[in-house]
Amino acid sequence: MDIGADVNYGEITRQLIANLLKHPNFKLQTKAEVNAISRNDDVTCSVGFKNLTTGEESHIKTRLIFIGAGGATVKLLQYTGLEEAKQYARFPVGGEFFVTANPEVVNKHTEKIYVK
Repeated sequence: MDIGADVNYGEITRQLIANLLKHPNFKLQTKAEVNAISRNDDVTCSVGFKNLTTGEESHIKTRLIFIGAGGATVKLLQYTGLEEAKQYARFPVGGEFFVTANPEVVNKHTEKIYVK
């Protein structure tokens, strides 16, 4: 990328993981799907996940969570139960959109809408 404002998320991810792998408390879990995130009383979080190779369900306890999951980010953020997560929505990349004429719903959203 010689010019422009494009972001190479793959390269950012590779650099982030390379740096994190230098820390003894870091563990990278691949081929897994997160299915729950909950806050514990001791200011930690429990992250539930399913191993997509074996089907085994498991969880880890952690102090910090970084969510950088592309299209799944909002779903994972909503698992946290954080109040701020309620302010986000996601749009399907496949082009399927939901429409409503309900003024109560419409007035809650100020995004630009483009139609053909």
